[in-house]
Amino acid sequence: MPWLTVGGAQLAYRELGKGDPLVLVHGSGSQTELWGPALDDLSSSYRVVAYDRRGYGHSPHSPVRDYRRHVTDAIEIVRRLAGGRAVLVGHSSGGNVALALAAKRPRLVRALVVAEPPFHGLRYATGSFLTTIPHVKLSQLRGRPQDAAAIFFRWVTSYRTGGNAFDRLPADLRDLMIGNARPLLAELDPHPSGALFEHLAMRSLAAIPAPITFLLAESSQPWFHRIHAELVRAIPAIHTEHIPGASHFSNSDAPAEFVAAVRRGAARAS
Repeated sequence: MPWLTVGGAQLAYRELGKGDPLVLVHGSGSQTELWGPALDDLSSSYRVVAYDRRGYGHSPHSPVRDYRRHVTDAIEIVRRLAGGRAVLVGHSSGGNVALALAAKRPRLVRALVVAEPPFHGLRYATGSFLTTIPHVKLSQLRGRPQDAAAIFFRWVTSYRTGGNAFDRLPADLRDLMIGNARPLLAELDPHPSGALFEHLAMRSLAAIPAPITFLLAESSQPWFHRIHAELVRAIPAIHTEHIPGASHFSNSDAPAEFVAAVRRGAARAS
């Protein structure tokens, strides 16, 4: 993978296909390889740019707690690799990065497709969220960071009907995620500008001119559904695409449906 130097970091990226630029921003604990078949499928119609956020995967850096840094990195990716204007696709906290980028630099964004971004997640925390995060941090404090990461992944990808998508992944992909334990656990530390973007006012999202498509996995954690409801209440223009039977890892659980929903969201570009 080639690198782009941004703010003292080497950001590894992949570029596939031809056409209008589409930039993929992964979530916490993830990296480019975990987009799965979406990379190749989307590249048949778009010039896809997917990168590892600093500290993740092939982009070495100390863990980042301040998500304003990730937003600045994403701005440079769009400016320097995507020709200065692109459709943004963000998964989980990567969706928060995409939303914040569009609020800060609206001219860089043609459309937004976000898969369950935990925007203002603390304000709408569920009981399972409030019990899981302390459990994760306790395991970390006991010197078991990989176990702590696995606890989080099993919770965040759990199905309402039981089980979770993390345990269904091939072993090599689970290993990649566990390998990102340090940056993931750092992001779960309290920070005034952290992953849940409590620092960014909702009204800044309402002013985004680009069309916003929210991908909602039907079997994901109730936490994400609560956040979705609040976002739609604040921004009625949000278009929702439902991914049947999927957990928060909808790109892994239902790759064809995920890609089709991304395409529909991208087609709404201004």
